[in-house]
Amino acid sequence: MKKHYFFAEFAFLSIFFFIPPLFASATSTGAAKAVSGSVFSYTLIPYFVVAVLLSIQSRGHTAETACRKYSGNRYICAAVFSGYVLVTFGELCITAAVLEWTARVTGISETQPAVTLAFFPLLLTCFAFLISSFSEEVLYRVYLPDVLYTVSEKKLGSTKALAFSEILSVLVFALSHRYLGIPAVINAGICGIFLRICYKKSGTVFAGFAAHFLYNIFMFILSCVLLRKI
Repeated sequence: MKKHYFFAEFAFLSIFFFIPPLFASATSTGAAKAVSGSVFSYTLIPYFVVAVLLSIQSRGHTAETACRKYSGNRYICAAVFSGYVLVTFGELCITAAVLEWTARVTGISETQPAVTLAFFPLLLTCFAFLISSFSEEVLYRVYLPDVLYTVSEKKLGSTKALAFSEILSVLVFALSHRYLGIPAVINAGICGIFLRICYKKSGTVFAGFAAHFLYNIFMFILSCVLLRKI
């Protein structure tokens, strides 16, 4: 990629995708969610389109490429891939459980979007989870750490640049959940670390995407059960 295009792309994504969520509030995000009674927001569409384009741009992050580590054996690859998904899903659930218990003990509250269980809003909610999980994995687990490392390596050296890129990426992802409250920020930070490890270990963005999507669906169902909506 040419240098001027690289920085133009990074500047564009920062201005329109990475920075705005850092300043979002519960009231500003609530308007779009209230339209359908789901967690769906129309702003997810451009996020998803950009994530798909970035995924195509980084061709080496596909499941097929990751399978080459196992001599192309599809069965071994499927077993290992499933293992990464399940382990990461478990880590996300344990993190959420610990933080939920801590929040209840300390009295710290977090904002929960109002969700109805009518068919269409529920369908939109599942669709939102699907595209947001994929978009966040591509943007925060693949693109942002890699580009931060690239822009800082020359000045900081490889070791410091690696630490800088990994830490800053997690912080940006965590703070983008600030509108949901402090527990959500902490949860996003810890889960972001687990999802990044999943990506690095599996060699593909799709393992983290699957774990992330399953986690969102599971937590949604669990919250409905606890609130006695189902």
